[in-house]
Amino acid sequence: MIRSLSCFFLILSTGCSGADPIGNLVDGGSTLSGAADWNVLFQAPTGNATSDDIHGLWGGTATLAGTKLDFRFRIDVNRTQVATRCKYNDGTELMAGVAAATRLESSALTFLESKNSEVKKNALTCSVNVAPRTLKFELSGTNLTFEPFTVDEIRLVKLSD
Repeated sequence: MIRSLSCFFLILSTGCSGADPIGNLVDGGSTLSGAADWNVLFQAPTGNATSDDIHGLWGGTATLAGTKLDFRFRIDVNRTQVATRCKYNDGTELMAGVAAATRLESSALTFLESKNSEVKKNALTCSVNVAPRTLKFELSGTNLTFEPFTVDEIRLVKLSD
C-alpha cells in the first residue's frame, strides 16, 4: 500500500492515488496548473546559494513505497512556492505545486492561506497541500530544518538565492 507523505511539519502533504493521508490539513484552496508552472523549480540551479539566508530555492527528497518524491520550496518575503515531483516505479513522472502568501520572521514562516494542487494520470496522483500554520525553523548555513519534526522529516538544502 502506498501512503502519502506528510512532510516534516504536517502542513505540506504529498501523495499518490489510493493514498492513506497523514496530517492533511487542507480545507479547500485553489488548484494550480501542472508541470509547466513548476518545472522551472526543478531545473539545475544557477548562481549563488548564500549561507544563513532563508530567501531562495530549497530542495529535498524522500522515497516512499518505491515512489521518489522530489521537493522544492522558493521562499520569498511575502510568498512561498512549494512543488513536488513524484516519480513512480513504472517511470511515470507527475508534478504539482502551489504558491501561497506567507509571513517570514527571524525563525518562523507562517502560511497565511490554504492552497492545494493535484495532478492525475490514470490511477496515479501527485498532490501538494498547504494550510495556515506557523512553522518554526532552524537555519544553519545552507541547511534548513522545520519543527516540529515527524517520522517523515525532510531536511532541505539551499540550491540558489
